[in-house]
Amino acid sequence: MGAITEPRPVLLILAVFSRHQAGLDWAQTHAESRWGKIALTSKVFLFDDTTYYEKTMGPELKKVFFAFERLVDPTELIE
Repeated sequence: MGAITEPRPVLLILAVFSRHQAGLDWAQTHAESRWGKIALTSKVFLFDDTTYYEKTMGPELKKVFFAFERLVDPTELIE
């Protein structure tokens, strides 16, 4: 039987996509104001793995990942 332990802090990662660079920039600014400084940012790349979002967001979506500097308590993720 396993032992109950306190969860370790986790790395917060956010995936953002938009067809407008201004939308990606807005998301970065908003995310930093909410979760703190971004430690790593991926390259912006074309998100063409699915057409699921085309009806509501349009074609040629771009995607980027942000990893935050501050580790978070996993119980905070629900918020």
